[in-house]
Amino acid sequence: MRLIFKCFYGRLVFLCLVCLTLTLAGCYQHNSHKTAKEETKSAKSKETSSVSKGVVKKMAPARDSAYDPYQNIVDPMTLSNSSKLYARQDTNSTVLKTLNFGTPLKIIGINEDYKELVKDTINKETGEKYQYRYYSGLVWCYVRVQGMEGAIKATDVSTHTFSVHNKNINFLYLLTNGNPTHHTTPDKLKILKYDYTTRRFVDSLEVDQMGTDIARQIDHSGWKNVDMLFSVTKIDAFCGGDNSDIFIADANGKLRELISRDDSADDGSGDSYNATVWLPVKNSEGSVKLVTNGDIDGLSKHNRIAEITEFKLPIPKRITFPISEMIVKSETESKSIYDKNNEPEMNKDGSYKSKIIKDKVHFYRWNGSSLVKID
Repeated sequence: MRLIFKCFYGRLVFLCLVCLTLTLAGCYQHNSHKTAKEETKSAKSKETSSVSKGVVKKMAPARDSAYDPYQNIVDPMTLSNSSKLYARQDTNSTVLKTLNFGTPLKIIGINEDYKELVKDTINKETGEKYQYRYYSGLVWCYVRVQGMEGAIKATDVSTHTFSVHNKNINFLYLLTNGNPTHHTTPDKLKILKYDYTTRRFVDSLEVDQMGTDIARQIDHSGWKNVDMLFSVTKIDAFCGGDNSDIFIADANGKLRELISRDDSADDGSGDSYNATVWLPVKNSEGSVKLVTNGDIDGLSKHNRIAEITEFKLPIPKRITFPISEMIVKSETESKSIYDKNNEPEMNKDGSYKSKIIKDKVHFYRWNGSSLVKID
Protein backbone atom coordinates (compact mmCIF):
# COMPACT_ATOMS: atom_id res chain seq x y z
CA MET A 1 0.00 0.00 0.00
CA ARG A 2 2.80 2.42 0.78
CA LEU A 3 4.18 1.80 -2.69
CA ILE A 4 0.85 2.60 -4.36
CA PHE A 5 0.14 5.62 -2.17
CA LYS A 6 3.57 7.16 -2.65
CA CYS A 7 3.58 6.91 -6.44
CA PHE A 8 -0.09 8.11 -6.52
CA TYR A 9 0.81 11.10 -4.35
CA GLY A 10 3.78 11.96 -6.56
CA ARG A 11 1.64 11.85 -9.68
CA LEU A 12 -1.07 13.95 -7.97
CA VAL A 13 1.46 16.70 -7.21
CA PHE A 14 2.73 16.52 -10.79
CA LEU A 15 -0.81 16.87 -12.20
CA CYS A 16 -1.49 19.86 -9.95
CA LEU A 17 1.60 21.60 -11.30
CA VAL A 18 0.59 20.88 -14.87
CA CYS A 19 -2.98 22.12 -14.30
CA LEU A 20 -1.67 25.35 -12.77
CA THR A 21 0.63 25.89 -15.74
CA LEU A 22 -2.14 25.19 -18.26
CA THR A 23 -4.36 27.73 -16.48
CA LEU A 24 -1.64 30.35 -16.85
CA ALA A 25 -1.25 29.32 -20.48
CA GLY A 26 -4.96 29.91 -21.07
CA CYS A 27 -4.69 33.40 -19.61
CA TYR A 28 -1.74 34.18 -21.83
CA GLN A 29 -3.40 32.90 -24.99
CA HIS A 30 -6.62 34.79 -24.21
CA ASN A 31 -4.67 38.03 -23.93
CA SER A 32 -2.70 37.25 -27.09
CA HIS A 33 -5.81 37.04 -29.30
CA LYS A 34 -5.66 40.55 -30.70
CA THR A 35 -5.11 41.90 -34.17
CA ALA A 36 -1.73 41.98 -35.84
CA LYS A 37 -1.89 45.77 -35.84
CA GLU A 38 -2.45 45.85 -32.08
CA GLU A 39 0.37 43.36 -31.47
CA THR A 40 2.83 45.27 -33.60
CA LYS A 41 1.90 48.54 -31.92
CA SER A 42 2.19 47.15 -28.40
CA ALA A 43 5.50 45.47 -29.21
CA LYS A 44 7.26 48.63 -30.31
CA SER A 45 9.99 49.52 -27.88
CA LYS A 46 13.53 50.79 -27.81
CA GLU A 47 14.88 47.35 -27.05
CA THR A 48 17.33 45.99 -29.61
CA SER A 49 18.75 42.48 -29.59
CA SER A 50 22.28 41.43 -30.47
CA VAL A 51 24.36 38.29 -30.22
CA SER A 52 26.66 38.35 -27.19
CA LYS A 53 28.81 35.26 -27.65
CA GLY A 54 29.30 33.00 -24.67
CA VAL A 55 26.60 34.67 -22.54
CA VAL A 56 23.96 32.34 -21.12
CA LYS A 57 20.48 33.84 -20.83
CA LYS A 58 17.68 32.41 -18.68
CA MET A 59 14.52 31.75 -20.66
CA ALA A 60 11.25 33.16 -19.44
CA PRO A 61 8.89 30.38 -18.30
CA ALA A 62 7.53 28.48 -21.28
CA ARG A 63 3.76 28.30 -21.57
CA ASP A 64 3.28 24.54 -21.42
CA SER A 65 5.86 23.19 -18.99
CA ALA A 66 5.97 23.10 -15.20
CA TYR A 67 9.73 22.59 -15.20
CA ASP A 68 11.10 25.59 -17.10
CA PRO A 69 13.35 26.76 -14.22
CA TYR A 70 15.57 23.87 -15.31
CA GLN A 71 15.99 25.22 -18.85
CA ASN A 72 18.37 27.72 -20.37
CA ILE A 73 18.64 29.60 -23.64
CA VAL A 74 21.95 30.57 -25.26
CA ASP A 75 22.11 33.26 -27.96
CA PRO A 76 18.92 32.25 -29.85
CA MET A 77 18.62 33.11 -33.54
CA THR A 78 16.76 32.18 -36.72
CA LEU A 79 17.77 29.11 -38.71
CA SER A 80 16.81 30.03 -42.27
CA ASN A 81 16.42 32.96 -44.66
CA SER A 82 12.66 32.50 -44.63
CA SER A 83 11.84 32.38 -40.91
CA LYS A 84 8.35 33.86 -40.68
CA LEU A 85 7.31 35.95 -37.69
CA TYR A 86 3.56 35.41 -37.22
CA ALA A 87 1.18 37.61 -35.26
CA ARG A 88 -0.03 34.52 -33.37
CA GLN A 89 0.84 30.81 -33.12
CA ASP A 90 -1.14 30.16 -36.29
CA THR A 91 0.21 29.83 -39.82
CA ASN A 92 -2.96 31.54 -41.04
CA SER A 93 -2.30 34.66 -38.96
CA THR A 94 -0.61 37.77 -40.32
CA VAL A 95 3.08 37.43 -41.21
CA LEU A 96 4.68 40.42 -39.50
CA LYS A 97 8.06 39.88 -41.16
CA THR A 98 10.25 37.27 -42.84
CA LEU A 99 13.58 37.13 -41.05
CA ASN A 100 16.99 36.22 -42.48
CA PHE A 101 19.26 33.48 -41.16
CA GLY A 102 21.16 34.41 -38.02
CA THR A 103 18.75 37.12 -36.85
CA PRO A 104 19.18 37.44 -33.03
CA LEU A 105 16.00 36.76 -31.05
CA LYS A 106 14.78 37.23 -27.50
CA ILE A 107 12.69 34.19 -26.58
CA ILE A 108 9.96 35.04 -24.08
CA GLY A 109 8.19 31.69 -24.08
CA ILE A 110 7.62 28.37 -25.80
CA ASN A 111 4.21 26.85 -26.44
CA GLU A 112 2.48 24.17 -28.48
CA ASP A 113 -0.65 24.57 -30.59
CA TYR A 114 -1.99 21.27 -29.28
CA LYS A 115 -4.97 19.67 -31.07
CA GLU A 116 -6.79 16.34 -30.99
CA LEU A 117 -7.68 15.09 -34.48
CA VAL A 118 -9.95 12.26 -35.66
CA LYS A 119 -9.43 10.27 -38.85
CA ASP A 120 -11.88 7.77 -40.38
CA THR A 121 -9.99 4.53 -41.00
CA ILE A 122 -10.77 1.08 -42.39
CA ASN A 123 -9.33 -2.13 -40.97
CA LYS A 124 -7.60 -3.78 -43.94
CA GLU A 125 -8.23 -7.29 -42.61
CA THR A 126 -11.87 -7.04 -41.55
CA GLY A 127 -13.07 -4.08 -43.61
CA GLU A 128 -14.51 -2.58 -40.42
CA LYS A 129 -14.66 1.21 -40.23
CA TYR A 130 -13.39 2.97 -37.12
CA GLN A 131 -12.12 6.34 -36.00
CA TYR A 132 -8.44 6.83 -35.26
CA ARG A 133 -7.70 9.61 -32.76
CA TYR A 134 -4.31 11.27 -32.74
CA TYR A 135 -2.69 14.48 -31.59
CA SER A 136 -0.92 17.16 -33.53
CA GLY A 137 0.37 20.63 -32.97
CA LEU A 138 3.29 22.80 -33.96
CA VAL A 139 5.73 23.92 -31.29
CA TRP A 140 6.13 27.70 -31.28
CA CYS A 141 8.60 30.20 -29.86
CA TYR A 142 7.26 33.57 -28.73
CA VAL A 143 9.95 36.12 -29.50
CA ARG A 144 10.83 39.80 -29.50
CA VAL A 145 12.82 40.90 -32.52
CA GLN A 146 13.50 44.23 -34.24
CA GLY A 147 10.88 46.08 -32.21
CA MET A 148 8.17 43.48 -32.82
CA GLU A 149 6.70 40.59 -30.86
CA GLY A 150 5.26 37.45 -32.43
CA ALA A 151 5.51 33.70 -32.90
CA ILE A 152 8.00 31.64 -34.92
CA LYS A 153 7.84 27.90 -35.54
CA ALA A 154 10.33 26.22 -33.22
CA THR A 155 11.98 24.40 -36.13
CA ASP A 156 13.02 27.83 -37.46
CA VAL A 157 14.78 28.76 -34.21
CA SER A 158 18.13 27.80 -32.72
CA THR A 159 17.52 27.90 -28.97
CA HIS A 160 21.21 27.35 -28.18
CA THR A 161 23.99 28.79 -30.32
CA PHE A 162 27.74 28.47 -29.79
CA SER A 163 30.59 29.86 -31.86
CA VAL A 164 34.33 29.48 -32.26
CA HIS A 165 36.49 32.10 -33.96
CA ASN A 166 40.22 32.10 -34.52
CA LYS A 167 42.63 32.64 -37.41
CA ASN A 168 41.99 29.14 -38.76
CA ILE A 169 38.29 28.43 -38.16
CA ASN A 170 35.10 30.45 -37.97
CA PHE A 171 32.16 28.20 -37.05
CA LEU A 172 28.67 28.52 -35.62
CA TYR A 173 26.88 25.62 -33.89
CA LEU A 174 23.08 25.80 -33.79
CA LEU A 175 20.87 23.50 -31.70
CA THR A 176 17.17 22.90 -32.26
CA ASN A 177 14.51 20.21 -31.87
CA GLY A 178 14.43 18.27 -35.13
CA ASN A 179 10.76 17.33 -34.71
CA PRO A 180 8.12 20.02 -35.36
CA THR A 181 5.55 18.55 -32.97
CA HIS A 182 5.36 17.09 -29.49
CA HIS A 183 3.09 14.23 -28.32
CA THR A 184 3.06 12.70 -31.81
CA THR A 185 6.83 12.36 -32.14
CA PRO A 186 9.61 12.11 -29.55
CA ASP A 187 12.30 14.71 -29.09
CA LYS A 188 15.12 14.75 -31.58
CA LEU A 189 18.16 16.92 -30.97
CA LYS A 190 19.45 18.45 -34.19
CA ILE A 191 22.82 20.22 -34.37
CA LEU A 192 23.89 22.26 -37.39
CA LYS A 193 27.42 23.46 -38.07
CA TYR A 194 27.75 26.65 -40.12
CA ASP A 195 30.95 27.95 -41.69
CA TYR A 196 31.09 31.75 -41.56
CA THR A 197 33.87 31.82 -44.16
CA THR A 198 32.06 29.88 -46.89
CA ARG A 199 28.61 30.95 -45.64
CA ARG A 200 27.13 27.46 -45.75
CA PHE A 201 26.22 24.55 -43.50
CA VAL A 202 29.05 22.02 -43.49
CA ASP A 203 27.89 19.33 -41.06
CA SER A 204 24.95 18.17 -38.95
CA LEU A 205 24.15 15.62 -36.25
CA GLU A 206 20.82 14.22 -35.04
CA VAL A 207 20.27 12.43 -31.73
CA ASP A 208 16.95 10.64 -31.21
CA GLN A 209 15.09 10.73 -27.88
CA MET A 210 17.10 13.77 -26.78
CA GLY A 211 15.75 17.20 -25.86
CA THR A 212 17.57 20.47 -25.31
CA ASP A 213 16.53 21.64 -21.85
CA ILE A 214 20.06 22.79 -21.08
CA ALA A 215 23.08 23.21 -23.35
CA ARG A 216 26.47 24.41 -22.18
CA GLN A 217 29.83 25.00 -23.83
CA ILE A 218 32.75 23.19 -22.17
CA ASP A 219 36.36 24.34 -22.07
CA HIS A 220 38.34 22.09 -24.42
CA SER A 221 41.72 23.78 -24.37
CA GLY A 222 44.34 21.06 -24.48
CA TRP A 223 42.05 18.55 -26.23
CA LYS A 224 43.66 17.14 -29.36
CA ASN A 225 41.96 18.01 -32.68
CA VAL A 226 38.79 19.33 -31.01
CA ASP A 227 37.28 22.62 -32.23
CA MET A 228 34.18 22.63 -30.01
CA LEU A 229 32.88 20.70 -27.01
CA PHE A 230 29.49 21.10 -25.35
CA SER A 231 26.95 19.17 -23.31
CA VAL A 232 23.20 18.83 -23.80
CA THR A 233 20.85 17.91 -20.95
CA LYS A 234 17.34 16.49 -21.12
CA ILE A 235 15.23 16.56 -17.96
CA ASP A 236 12.17 14.32 -17.58
CA ALA A 237 10.46 15.40 -14.37
CA PHE A 238 7.95 12.60 -13.94
CA CYS A 239 7.31 10.17 -11.07
CA GLY A 240 10.86 9.31 -10.07
CA GLY A 241 12.48 11.39 -12.77
CA ASP A 242 15.19 10.81 -15.34
CA ASN A 243 18.01 13.08 -16.46
CA SER A 244 20.26 12.51 -19.45
CA ASP A 245 23.41 14.23 -20.68
CA ILE A 246 25.30 13.77 -23.91
CA PHE A 247 28.65 15.33 -24.70
CA ILE A 248 29.14 16.48 -28.28
CA ALA A 249 32.53 17.18 -29.86
CA ASP A 250 33.49 18.73 -33.17
CA ALA A 251 36.66 16.71 -33.69
CA ASN A 252 38.72 16.46 -36.87
CA GLY A 253 36.06 18.49 -38.66
CA LYS A 254 33.17 16.16 -37.76
CA LEU A 255 30.38 16.39 -35.17
CA ARG A 256 30.12 13.29 -32.98
CA GLU A 257 28.64 11.97 -29.77
CA LEU A 258 31.57 11.58 -27.40
CA ILE A 259 30.03 10.00 -24.31
CA SER A 260 26.73 10.08 -22.40
CA ARG A 261 25.35 9.64 -18.92
CA ASP A 262 21.95 9.39 -17.27
CA ASP A 263 20.31 8.84 -13.93
CA SER A 264 16.88 7.61 -12.92
CA ALA A 265 14.91 6.72 -9.81
CA ASP A 266 11.60 5.07 -9.01
CA ASP A 267 9.37 6.89 -6.52
CA GLY A 268 7.65 3.63 -5.69
CA SER A 269 10.78 1.68 -4.76
CA GLY A 270 14.45 1.98 -3.92
CA ASP A 271 15.47 1.23 -7.49
CA SER A 272 17.87 3.79 -8.92
CA TYR A 273 20.65 4.20 -11.44
CA ASN A 274 23.25 6.94 -11.64
CA ALA A 275 26.13 7.60 -13.99
CA THR A 276 28.64 10.41 -13.63
CA VAL A 277 31.15 11.67 -16.19
CA TRP A 278 34.37 13.55 -15.41
CA LEU A 279 36.07 15.53 -18.19
CA PRO A 280 39.54 17.16 -18.22
CA VAL A 281 39.43 20.96 -18.02
CA LYS A 282 41.91 23.67 -17.11
CA ASN A 283 41.32 25.79 -14.04
CA SER A 284 42.25 29.44 -13.70
CA GLU A 285 45.81 28.50 -12.69
CA GLY A 286 46.27 26.42 -15.83
CA SER A 287 46.19 23.05 -14.05
CA VAL A 288 44.17 20.24 -15.61
CA LYS A 289 41.45 18.74 -13.40
CA LEU A 290 38.93 15.96 -13.96
CA VAL A 291 35.62 17.68 -13.22
CA THR A 292 32.01 16.45 -13.19
CA ASN A 293 30.48 17.21 -16.61
CA GLY A 294 33.48 19.42 -17.38
CA ASP A 295 31.92 22.27 -15.37
CA ILE A 296 35.04 24.11 -14.24
CA ASP A 297 32.93 26.84 -12.61
CA GLY A 298 31.73 24.20 -10.16
CA LEU A 299 35.19 24.10 -8.58
CA SER A 300 34.85 27.71 -7.43
CA LYS A 301 34.82 28.09 -3.68
CA HIS A 302 31.67 30.18 -4.10
CA ASN A 303 29.80 27.29 -5.76
CA ARG A 304 27.86 25.17 -3.30
CA ILE A 305 26.42 22.60 -5.74
CA ALA A 306 27.46 19.28 -4.27
CA GLU A 307 27.08 17.36 -7.54
CA ILE A 308 29.93 19.28 -9.17
CA THR A 309 33.14 17.74 -7.92
CA GLU A 310 36.69 16.94 -8.86
CA PHE A 311 37.52 13.28 -9.44
CA LYS A 312 39.32 12.02 -6.34
CA LEU A 313 39.40 8.23 -6.71
CA PRO A 314 42.78 6.57 -7.31
CA ILE A 315 43.80 6.16 -10.94
CA PRO A 316 44.96 2.61 -11.78
CA LYS A 317 48.74 2.23 -12.17
CA ARG A 318 48.27 0.70 -15.62
CA ILE A 319 47.06 4.08 -16.88
CA THR A 320 50.12 6.14 -17.77
CA PHE A 321 48.74 8.73 -20.18
CA PRO A 322 48.14 12.31 -18.93
CA ILE A 323 44.93 13.48 -17.27
CA SER A 324 44.41 15.89 -20.17
CA GLU A 325 43.54 12.86 -22.34
CA MET A 326 41.43 11.07 -19.72
CA ILE A 327 37.65 10.74 -19.34
CA VAL A 328 36.10 8.85 -16.43
CA LYS A 329 32.59 7.44 -16.10
CA SER A 330 31.14 5.82 -12.97
CA GLU A 331 27.97 3.72 -12.75
CA THR A 332 26.01 2.91 -9.61
CA GLU A 333 22.81 0.88 -9.55
CA SER A 334 20.62 0.00 -6.54
CA LYS A 335 17.65 -2.33 -6.14
CA SER A 336 14.93 -2.46 -3.49
CA ILE A 337 15.04 -5.07 -0.73
CA TYR A 338 11.78 -7.03 -0.42
CA ASP A 339 10.39 -9.06 2.46
CA LYS A 340 8.91 -12.58 2.25
CA ASN A 341 5.54 -11.10 1.25
CA ASN A 342 7.19 -9.31 -1.69
CA GLU A 343 6.68 -5.92 -0.04
CA PRO A 344 9.56 -3.40 -0.13
CA GLU A 345 11.29 -3.03 3.22
CA MET A 346 11.42 0.47 4.69
CA ASN A 347 13.98 2.41 6.73
CA LYS A 348 12.98 4.26 9.91
CA ASP A 349 12.95 7.57 8.03
CA GLY A 350 10.36 6.21 5.56
CA SER A 351 12.76 5.65 2.68
CA TYR A 352 13.08 2.36 0.88
CA LYS A 353 15.78 -0.09 1.84
CA SER A 354 18.04 -0.96 -1.06
CA LYS A 355 21.26 -2.69 -1.93
CA ILE A 356 23.92 -1.70 -4.45
CA ILE A 357 24.16 -4.25 -7.25
CA LYS A 358 26.56 -2.32 -9.47
CA ASP A 359 29.40 0.07 -8.62
CA LYS A 360 31.87 0.44 -11.46
CA VAL A 361 34.36 3.06 -12.68
CA HIS A 362 35.40 3.13 -16.36
CA PHE A 363 38.43 4.92 -17.79
CA TYR A 364 38.68 6.25 -21.36
CA ARG A 365 41.35 7.95 -23.42
CA TRP A 366 40.79 10.60 -26.06
CA ASN A 367 43.68 10.01 -28.49
CA GLY A 368 42.85 12.85 -30.85
CA SER A 369 40.70 10.80 -33.21
CA SER A 370 38.50 8.52 -31.06
CA LEU A 371 37.52 7.73 -27.48
CA VAL A 372 39.07 4.44 -26.41
CA LYS A 373 37.81 2.49 -23.40
CA ILE A 374 40.72 1.31 -21.24
CA ASP A 375 39.06 -1.16 -18.87
